[in-house]
Amino acid sequence: MVQEKSLGLETAALSLINEKDLIGSPWYSLLNCEGFHGISIRNILSHSTGLPNWAPTDGIKRLLFPPGRCFQYSGMSHLFLQWVLERHFLTPWQEIANRYVFSPLGMNNSGFVWKDAWEDGLVHGHSAKGIPTDKARFHLGGGVAAGLLTSAADYASFFKELLAKMEDPRSSFSQMYHSQIDRFYGIESSPANHPMAWGLGIGLELTENGPFVWQSGANPFFFNWLVGNPRTQEGLVCFTNSEPGHTMLCTFFERVFGREFGSFKFEQQYLKDHS
Repeated sequence: MVQEKSLGLETAALSLINEKDLIGSPWYSLLNCEGFHGISIRNILSHSTGLPNWAPTDGIKRLLFPPGRCFQYSGMSHLFLQWVLERHFLTPWQEIANRYVFSPLGMNNSGFVWKDAWEDGLVHGHSAKGIPTDKARFHLGGGVAAGLLTSAADYASFFKELLAKMEDPRSSFSQMYHSQIDRFYGIESSPANHPMAWGLGIGLELTENGPFVWQSGANPFFFNWLVGNPRTQEGLVCFTNSEPGHTMLCTFFERVFGREFGSFKFEQQYLKDHS
């Protein structure tokens, strides 16, 4: 949408709708939070809104910090952006995702709304003790935060396309792997030997040869990880249906790329500090 100029990264999310639309919504109580009106799309994509990860909106009296000051992972901020965009474009999120991502890339096993055709391919998750859980189809409510079902093959196609777009300097996607924020709320600094930053929707591990991009899916009963280098167009996507899957993936990624990734330890420490 930024590429086709139907949206701008500096656009304040609230400016896309009539504030009267908020009445009766979970977001209405946030209107009294200082700084909420100025939260931009760039702030949301770089997780620097000042909103917590998850919390009842009627209990939020103030932002954790002014928008743009620090990184604080916030799933609820992405749900807010989804809510705004659906009303701005008068289109359900699943249709938006189909138009821009799933259909062009042939991602037939991906979506935010359940399809019965996925039943046989849906896997059970496993707890830290190896106990299988019920299939997670009941979690699928159309939400962009923790609401995507996909396959490793589909997501690899998506990541391959993303890496190619990131490396094109003429593309708005090139901004994704430029550092947007390198201060982390509640953390003094990232490790000196593995400095971290956050781009637009994706983590950055800063190296002498340019940034690696990374993203995790660290949710109960599953652990997924991707790492890529836009400069070399090398990338790897790994999905596990196991809560402690990171213990295997850390070693696997290091062997494939021939280097350590501080993002694994950074992610685990961040999750521990903010759980």
